[in-house]
Amino acid sequence: MKVTSIQTRLLIILLPVFILSLGILSCLSYYLSSGSLEKSIDDTARATSTDYANRIENMIQDRIVRLEDLASVPAIQKGSDKSELVTLMAQAKQRMGMFDVIFFISPDGSGVRSDGSLGKHNDRDYFKRVVETKTAYVSNPLYSKTTGKLAINLTVPVVYNGQLVGILGGSCSLEKLSDIMGSLRFMDSGFGYLADSAGVVIAHPRTELITKLKLSESNIDAELKLPKAELDNRLINLFETTVENGRQVQGRYTYIDGVSHRAVFTPIELPDGMHWVMIVTVAEAEATKEVAILSRTMLVVSVIFITFAILFIFYISKLFAKPIRIIRDECLLLAQGDFRDRPAKINSADEVGQLAQSFRDMKTNLCLLVNKVQGKAEQVAASSEELTSCAEQSAQAANQVAVSITEMAQGTRKQVTGLAQITAVAEKISAGTQQILVVMNETSETAKHASDEATQGKRGLEQVIQQMQQIHQGSEAVHEAISELARGSHEISNIVNLISTIAGQTNLLALNAAIEAAKAGEHGRGFAVVADEVRKLSEESNRAAQQIGRLINHNQANINQAVEAAQVSSAGVKAGVEFVNSTGETFDRIVISITQLSEQIQDVFNAINGIVTGNRKLVTASHELDKVSKGNAMETETVSSATEEQSAAMEEIASASKSLANLAGDLQIAVEKFKV
Repeated sequence: MKVTSIQTRLLIILLPVFILSLGILSCLSYYLSSGSLEKSIDDTARATSTDYANRIENMIQDRIVRLEDLASVPAIQKGSDKSELVTLMAQAKQRMGMFDVIFFISPDGSGVRSDGSLGKHNDRDYFKRVVETKTAYVSNPLYSKTTGKLAINLTVPVVYNGQLVGILGGSCSLEKLSDIMGSLRFMDSGFGYLADSAGVVIAHPRTELITKLKLSESNIDAELKLPKAELDNRLINLFETTVENGRQVQGRYTYIDGVSHRAVFTPIELPDGMHWVMIVTVAEAEATKEVAILSRTMLVVSVIFITFAILFIFYISKLFAKPIRIIRDECLLLAQGDFRDRPAKINSADEVGQLAQSFRDMKTNLCLLVNKVQGKAEQVAASSEELTSCAEQSAQAANQVAVSITEMAQGTRKQVTGLAQITAVAEKISAGTQQILVVMNETSETAKHASDEATQGKRGLEQVIQQMQQIHQGSEAVHEAISELARGSHEISNIVNLISTIAGQTNLLALNAAIEAAKAGEHGRGFAVVADEVRKLSEESNRAAQQIGRLINHNQANINQAVEAAQVSSAGVKAGVEFVNSTGETFDRIVISITQLSEQIQDVFNAINGIVTGNRKLVTASHELDKVSKGNAMETETVSSATEEQSAAMEEIASASKSLANLAGDLQIAVEKFKV
């Protein structure tokens, strides 16, 4: 259905905007307020849980300290006199007033209590733990042999001269823990309970759950006859997380009565490193009661504001619509041709009043306009006849101009065709020179590379020349050394010949001496022996000298060959040096030629680059001239078309001016219909 009333439109537009704004504001307020309320509840629960956890922790620590002070008494440390031990423990129990019984255990497990009774404790966990760790220990709940009630035993080691001489302990009833937990109040129905490290509940407002409910197991003891047969896994997970991490956690779970709860789990640090867990819990419905009240309040306030907004928007829209309706009625009369003046019904100074005043001014101006139109209609009829004659003359002149411009357009098209051909040729020349420029650039790079390689080769050849000169010098030195060795070998040969000659003469002398000794007979026998030894030595010397001579002759032949080879090598090295020097001079000429060629190529490259640059400018100028020519051709054609159109228009004007006189008459008749 189409809405035509501005009042209804304002209501349809503004009301949803107001409702949406109020809804967003209400939701945001509810979100922030509910978040603050829940945070406040959670902070209170954490603070309460932490406070009571500290109370229990301080209570246990205080009792441990009292026991440690008592364990430092010399009579306790000696522990030999049982009656004295009983007296000291009974006095301490009465003085402290916090233990049901105090007991002392010897290292063998036998113990004595403050009431004088004896017992064996070697099967108890707290005895084994203290003996093993020699530190204080808090036991799990157990039934006291003295009182028959559930209790926990606090035990500390008794050390004398660095040796464990016994264990001192005190028993505390769980009723004291239950009294502390009984004083815990959180909101209306919130409460707290305590569990040991194994999950066994050791303090609870409902005493039947103590030691019977275990938070680490899902199954619930059937004797408790609770609505649920199993614990919520969320409760078990929250407990285990607290014990494992030793930090406070918070969460939601379904309690044993089937009601949704939110709780804070706080660890209690024990002396042996174990943890008890303090749980402060409250029903979810009670925790969120203030939030529910807030949501209902916000809803009621929103409904009240929406009702008020509907009434307010209805009133405002009616107030705005009334003057607009008055202006609408005046417009309807104006559309019927009634321009007569009527009393003003809108006298406000706002935008609507300004609109009404402007409308009245417009109506007055229209009245004046109608009067002027009536006067001017006659003048239009007369002027239309003169316009007709002028239009016919203008049409003839326009035809002549159109013929001239058409001929000009044909010449311009021919000029455009010629410029296009020139531009095409210039582009081909530019492409060719550009290709030549690329080739010359590559040639220049190649020439530069060849010049660099030749220079590098020259450096390498210079190193070769230096090496050849060093080889030549070394060869000369080798030749001189071998020649010197040949001369030395020749002298050694002469010496060996002299030794051989001396050996021969010595042999003759020894033979003569032997003959003379034989002549002397018995007196010359000793001399004959000496002469015979001398002869033998001279023969061996002669043989050795001959062998040395042969070796020297062989070495002399080898030395002669080495001298000849050295001479040949020296001559070859000398020829190689001369050839390498010649090659170096050739490389110098090659480097000079390549450098000159590179410079010439660079000059050619620069010249071609200048040609390419000029050719580019030529192509650019051709393109610009082509564009101008084409533009002139288009403009000429446009002017030609416009001239033809002008000629046709002048003919139409002539025809229209004839009709104008008829229209002027009709206009006079139409203006007479207005009531002014």
